Amino acid sequence: MEANASESQPETPVLETPEGEPKTEPEKVEPEPKLTANGEPETRQTRNWRALERDRDHWREMAIRQQTPPPAPVTEPEPQAKTLADFQYDEGKYQQYLFSTAETRAVAAAERKLSERAQQDNQHRRNQSFKTLETKFAAKQADYYEVTRSEDLPISLAMAEAIAESEDGPALAYHLGKNPEIAADIANLSPFAAARELGRIEERLIAEREKAKATAVSKAPPPPPKVEGLNPQVDKDPSNMTDKEFKKWREKQIANRGNG
Repeated sequence: MEANASESQPETPVLETPEGEPKTEPEKVEPEPKLTANGEPETRQTRNWRALERDRDHWREMAIRQQTPPPAPVTEPEPQAKTLADFQYDEGKYQQYLFSTAETRAVAAAERKLSERAQQDNQHRRNQSFKTLETKFAAKQADYYEVTRSEDLPISLAMAEAIAESEDGPALAYHLGKNPEIAADIANLSPFAAARELGRIEERLIAEREKAKATAVSKAPPPPPKVEGLNPQVDKDPSNMTDKEFKKWREKQIANRGNG
C-alpha cells in the first residue's frame, strides 16, 4: 500500500536548460522605491500628503454626485456671418467687417480665459487654506478624516461651499459627520437656508469652545501667595529709595529706636 501511494504521487518536474543542466530560479529582486517629483524616495509621509491632495475636493465632488444635474445652459445662436454681397461687394467694408468680427471673438475668448484662470486661482487658494485648517483640526481629532470622509455623509453643494469658506469649516464638517441626521436635514434645504443653518451651528460651536475655556480657567488652582521679605527694611539701599520709600524706612528706624 505504501509503495502504491508513493508511486501515485507526481514528481515535481525539473526544468532543464538546453544543455541539460537544472535551471535555477532567478533571485527575487526587491522593487526600487518610488521617487517623488524632487527625485527623493517616497516615504509614508509623502504618500499621506498625496492622499490629502486627492481628498481636497472630496465634499465638493460628493455634493455634485448627489445633487440633480442642472439643466444645460441655453446659448443664443451666433448671428449668421455676412457675405460680400451684404456690403454690395465693397471689399473695403467687407474686410473691415471681418477684422472687427475676429477682434470681437478674440477679446471674448481672452476674457473667458482670464475668468477661468481667476476662478481656478481662487479655488486653489481656498483649497490650500482649508487644507491647512484641516491639518490643525485633525491633529486634535484623530478620527477627523474617518468621520468626514464617509461616503454616507449627506451633503449638498451649498453645504460644501459654506464649509470651505468658513474659518471653522473643519469643526463644522466634523460636527456634521458625527450627526449625519442633522446633515441630512440641512442637505434638503435651499442653498440660502442651508448656509444660514450652518452659520447657526458654527456660532454654537464657537460658544461651546469659549465656555469650555472659561470653565478650564475657573478650575485652575489659585496662584501661590506672595512671600514678603523677612527684613524688608534692608531690601533696598536707602540711597536708591524713592521719597515715599525713604520716609517709610525712616519712620521705622525712629520707631525702632524708641522701642529700644
